[in-house]
Amino acid sequence: MKNTALDGAYSKIDRAVDHFNKIDIAIGEMFLAEKDTGTAGHEFKANSQELVVSLAEQAPLDPTLPLMVGDCVHNARSVLDHLVYQLALLNKSPKEAAAKTSFPICLTPKEFKNATKGKIAPFVSKTAFTEIERLQPYKTGDNEKDVLWILSQLYIIDKHRLLIVAETQARPTAFKITTPDGRALFAHDTPNSPWKPSKVGAEVIRFSFSGSVPSPTEMKVEVRTAKTVQIQQTGLVCDGMILLEVLRDCVNYTGMTLNHFGQLFFDN
Repeated sequence: MKNTALDGAYSKIDRAVDHFNKIDIAIGEMFLAEKDTGTAGHEFKANSQELVVSLAEQAPLDPTLPLMVGDCVHNARSVLDHLVYQLALLNKSPKEAAAKTSFPICLTPKEFKNATKGKIAPFVSKTAFTEIERLQPYKTGDNEKDVLWILSQLYIIDKHRLLIVAETQARPTAFKITTPDGRALFAHDTPNSPWKPSKVGAEVIRFSFSGSVPSPTEMKVEVRTAKTVQIQQTGLVCDGMILLEVLRDCVNYTGMTLNHFGQLFFDN
């Protein structure tokens, strides 16, 4: 007979995945609201012979997106607490004691000892306790880059700030300059250009043409851009990283952790 002890934890994973998919769709719909290629703003600086290209109007960030991010993070983090609760019950600990447990995520052995003494160590088996410690950021060597640490801190931030700030970023991948009648003056691909805040009028890129470009009234500038949403203002190493990639790593790693413990202790 299948062991159902971790069904609640797996339901939490499914819920986190559901939130992730909704975030993915919301970001995709936001970018679909913009034209992939459009006429960008530009200013030709005659003295320096530079052309400064700025972003055209951008679709606004969905105001519910940070709330969806918080829901995704909350469900992914809750999986680990569900897991420890079931490990305590498996070790014949009373439900009242098991309900006080949680999955620790610590940067130092001292923090781990303080977090587990009297709360986790007495209630789970020594083997399970060893496995929990093996996943700690100080054990993996990743420390503040550890996926579980990032997940834990995003969860704490969301609890206190209510919102995890995410910003739209854009970068030019190609541009073309033509005359009003469509005659090409200049074209170039820029696939490795840096990400910049996606705000109307923000400078995307500037070029020096050394006198080879006519006056601004005689040119049309088209810019193809790549867009993404990045995490910002958390103070964590994930600041500036692509939101979907960070969330995917957190959800996938939590799922793998659950599978690992399920196979070791629950015959799943």
